[in-house]
Amino acid sequence: MVRSVTAGALSRSSTLMATAGTGSINAANWPTGQLDPASYFTLTIVAPSGCALDLTGVALDVKSSSTGPASAANAASDSAFAQTTQVSTTAAGAVALSVANASGQVELRIFGFAASATTGTMRIENQLTISGSVH
Repeated sequence: MVRSVTAGALSRSSTLMATAGTGSINAANWPTGQLDPASYFTLTIVAPSGCALDLTGVALDVKSSSTGPASAANAASDSAFAQTTQVSTTAAGAVALSVANASGQVELRIFGFAASATTGTMRIENQLTISGSVH
């Protein structure tokens, strides 16, 4: 029997303002200071019933406007989003994830922060790939 992982829709937190962006999810109203746990893009990965997930990496293309977030970070729900990994806001790249033996649902968040203006934008475009295994 083949069992598939299910991914939810990519969305933004309610603190962000949707901004038009062709072929991307784009938002404004990012914090101008430190990481704000209420400002993020999010997506959920759900393990098949009776299985667990080991997530090892995420490849993504995050871009900021000239006044958008200068910094970004990725985090997962298995650590209550406390363990973050830096993400580039200028070039596509890959970052490590360390989610082991997660049953049920895992939420991934991409936080943007240190914008020079709240009108600045950050988007995910072209690529968002999660790597790992199901057991």
